[in-house]
Amino acid sequence: METLLNLLGLSGRLLRDGWSIDWPALRFARGDAATVAATAIAVLAAVAWIFRRRSRHTAGRTGVLLPAVLARPASGPGRLARHLPAVLVVVGLPFVLGALADPYTTFVRQEATNAGRRILILLDASGSMGGGTYGNRFRATPRLNAKSGEPFYTAAAAAEYLVRRRIESGFQDLIGLIEFGDESYIVSPFSTDYENVLTSIRLISEPEEYKRFNDSGTKIAKAISQGIGLFQTFAFLKSAGNLMVLISDGEDTQVEHEGRSLDSILAESGRHRIPVYFIRTASDKERGDPSTNDELWAAAVEKTGGKLYAGANGEVILKACDEIDRIATGRIQYLRYSARIPQFPFFALVAALLWSAALVLWLLFRYFRKFP
Repeated sequence: METLLNLLGLSGRLLRDGWSIDWPALRFARGDAATVAATAIAVLAAVAWIFRRRSRHTAGRTGVLLPAVLARPASGPGRLARHLPAVLVVVGLPFVLGALADPYTTFVRQEATNAGRRILILLDASGSMGGGTYGNRFRATPRLNAKSGEPFYTAAAAAEYLVRRRIESGFQDLIGLIEFGDESYIVSPFSTDYENVLTSIRLISEPEEYKRFNDSGTKIAKAISQGIGLFQTFAFLKSAGNLMVLISDGEDTQVEHEGRSLDSILAESGRHRIPVYFIRTASDKERGDPSTNDELWAAAVEKTGGKLYAGANGEVILKACDEIDRIATGRIQYLRYSARIPQFPFFALVAALLWSAALVLWLLFRYFRKFP
């Protein structure tokens, strides 16, 4: 039932978008193929008409004709109505040819609305996330496919799990990815392409790639500040539906960046309605453990409307991702830029609907089987 509803929703959306096509701006990538197909159909139709005319002429000369005692009217609405399947087929033919021609439109700017959020993932790749030197290692956890027990690979697996949860939940988010240590690096800007984000996460979580990341320090305040800057770059600061997911071991007590205090940076995040959800990855360390900075970071992120999750093990991290997925609901509007939008689905759908209706009428009602 759910599949049927999704199919109906998709069909309705395609029809709605199709009727708003800028028809004068429509272009065809395979117009030659459609022209050849139209010519072939015209030739076959002409041959069929000539053959039928000759067959009728022959039957009239050699056959025996009997008077029709109860003949139906030669014309009228009833006679015309029985041609409805043929009419539907003929009306659908231009849409078939249009789909074959691979139609598309071009544009520079388009406003889109999707169910989802703008999510920026901040992934800590500092030296302390290596785990081996610091004795911070996670045990294997089902559903969390970390390459090893080191916190960085657990954090990367959590980021991948969260993105996949968003896919399964049916959202169409704008997701960005920043990797940070002493400096912050934009790995993937905001994008609706989930696969691109997942590929980016997998690439930076390769052991060889992680070993080449030389920023051993941890500057969380700087990463958050640059995350806010990325929202500003994309002109999202005044929009609703933004959030950041910070995944780190929290081994950072620096509370300033470029002369700005941590409170000032997070106050800016709260002012622009960008809550920060912090998944702290420190193995076997519960919330409030004296060896962690949980109280510092909990108080800081809660000022933004976010929350600290003490990820002492893989199960807690998974539950944190599930909760963030439930929290991150709503709809977002954004500007989409593209050089080309295919319109093939609309033409193919209209043709399929028309021809399907013709086939149903022909199969279910004998009245429509007489032609002409």
